[in-house]
Amino acid sequence: METVFTNLIENSIRYSPENSTVQILIKSEKNTFSVTCINPITTKIENIDNLTSEFKKSYELSSGLGMGLWICDQIVKLHAGKLTLSQQGDSFIARVLL
Repeated sequence: METVFTNLIENSIRYSPENSTVQILIKSEKNTFSVTCINPITTKIENIDNLTSEFKKSYELSSGLGMGLWICDQIVKLHAGKLTLSQQGDSFIARVLL
């Protein structure tokens, strides 16, 4: 899970505009635990569900292979959890629920 959280935080920082704020929310309730990364974005992400597929990137010109979120999704599933990705207004939200 360290790999998952490191990747999500690094992505939040990498894809945020310069001098913006990234939020990391950690919540524990009864039998569930969640970590949510929220970062501002400047461009709408098309087909956000594709980001958990192999070799898919939100921007074709971005660095990397497009494997990070797919690997995170696979690790979270192996821990019986769920990774959700969404966009609300000008924010990208990645949430891990365990």
